[in-house]
Amino acid sequence: MKKRRILVGVIFVLLWLVSIVGLVDEGITEASGSVLVVNFDGQITSATYEMFKDVIETAEETNANLTVFMINTLGGELGAIDDIMTLFSNSKVPVAVFVYPKGATAVSGGTYILMASHIAVMSAGSTIGSCRPVDQYGYPVTDDKVINFLVAKMRSLAIHHSRNETAAVEFILSNLNLIAEEALEYGVIEFVVYSTADITTALNELFLKLEDKVLIEVEEEVLGNVTPVWKIVDKNAVLEEEKIIKKYSFAGISNKDVVIYMKGTRYALLQMLSDPLIVSILLTIGIYSLIFGLVTPGVGAELVGSICLLLSLVGLGVIGVSVASIMFLLIGVSLFIAELKTNVGAFAVGGSICILIGILLIIPPFAPFEYRGWYVPAAFYTTFRILALGITGLTSALFGFIIYKGLEAKRLRKEFDIDLLIGKVGYAKTDITSDLKGIVYVEGEEWSAKTDEEFIATGDKIKVIGVEGLTLIVKSVGQRSKE
Repeated sequence: MKKRRILVGVIFVLLWLVSIVGLVDEGITEASGSVLVVNFDGQITSATYEMFKDVIETAEETNANLTVFMINTLGGELGAIDDIMTLFSNSKVPVAVFVYPKGATAVSGGTYILMASHIAVMSAGSTIGSCRPVDQYGYPVTDDKVINFLVAKMRSLAIHHSRNETAAVEFILSNLNLIAEEALEYGVIEFVVYSTADITTALNELFLKLEDKVLIEVEEEVLGNVTPVWKIVDKNAVLEEEKIIKKYSFAGISNKDVVIYMKGTRYALLQMLSDPLIVSILLTIGIYSLIFGLVTPGVGAELVGSICLLLSLVGLGVIGVSVASIMFLLIGVSLFIAELKTNVGAFAVGGSICILIGILLIIPPFAPFEYRGWYVPAAFYTTFRILALGITGLTSALFGFIIYKGLEAKRLRKEFDIDLLIGKVGYAKTDITSDLKGIVYVEGEEWSAKTDEEFIATGDKIKVIGVEGLTLIVKSVGQRSKE
């Protein structure tokens, strides 16, 4: 019964947590007409793609006017870069890529991302270029299949964003590098920002430059075919309306709310898992732990191996983040249930780790307004991390206490060698019934006792017929003789 109550309590805590995450406030309306800004600095990985994907979805669902990616990167994984370019191409909200701060670089993969944006911006003193791919050891890739694919990809981006096609190709073939002023002169980017003292100042200058501009997608003839092409034009420019497919005005953008995207714990975890060194370590530990666990008794090694392998599969991109989070939560709950039945300790530790990882992966990293049908206040994200750690810690402490008591009982049982009391005779110090435990005196000690008989009165002689933990199972053998 006690174990059942504990299990119900654990399930209740989990359901309560899910209910908090899913709170909906119908009175909140989405805040439209904002500018969503994300600052990215580092290597481009699968974690970067997950973050950029969330940024794009958030911008679309909050009806933002513009999404600004402020980047400083030396490149990264080709697969993640290609996925990000596809994200930008399909975004329903205009995307600006801003190489920031002063002295920043967006070389290799960063240049591809810049060329895939609707609006390309560089801060004074920044650099782009060097797009020839390298292998995992840093050596240039010479395979024509790869080079020709990337050249075609870069040409397509330049053509469909009305940028310098020749320079775009030279980024790959000759590792061309350009500073901001050169990139503007050669028609690779649309704007250079000179006020780079801080992000707010830089964004204000960019917004002022955009005030008098319009982003349009028009039909143009390219290599004998009519195809959609993106252009930045003056708002007073004379346009052939029948050729315009989409049109975005930036009038008044300087007065729009600027919302800074918060990366959160989820991104930090994914970024760590996407590190090739971390993935290889997790994969190695996972495989060897499983092998060790299969050939030796116990469950600790198998648990460590399973968790490490699952984390490595997330880092390799084999398992999606959403699927992985659900898997970790289900495994965690299953391990807690197994712990209640086995009391081995390792299941509780593994369950705590799995639930914590699942919680950190499943929560959206950012929600400034109404987010995918949920209203989540901004302060929730700080509170949630504390809540997740607190609940996991309390649950772990609860099971730790249960394990401690179990071990203590085993130690006491061994110390007293309670099984030797079976067959011994003593007397009842309290009434004992089939529904009510009592106290008996046997071999100079008082013990908790229970019986299958209807009633044993205080003072009756009893005999120990069994042991259950530290509780004696007794039966009546008559009344105690008077002394």
